[in-house]
Amino acid sequence: SSTDGLHFVEDGGAFMVRGDNDWTTRELRAPWALIDGDTWRLWFAGDDYVITASSWTGKMGIGYATAPDAAMRK
Repeated sequence: SSTDGLHFVEDGGAFMVRGDNDWTTRELRAPWALIDGDTWRLWFAGDDYVITASSWTGKMGIGYATAPDAAMRK
């Protein structure tokens, strides 16, 4: 959280957690947030790839989440 938008303190309440979707068990990355009125909109990427010397297996995806402004400013 932040009172001035410049200095942040981790509050321990994660908005998203790796593994929330079956395609985010290994990686949750590239978040992009937009405040739209009283709603936060977040796009992100994730995957559960297992990479070996000879193959890649798994799924990847792009997710979208929303949250009310009040929930993000706790």
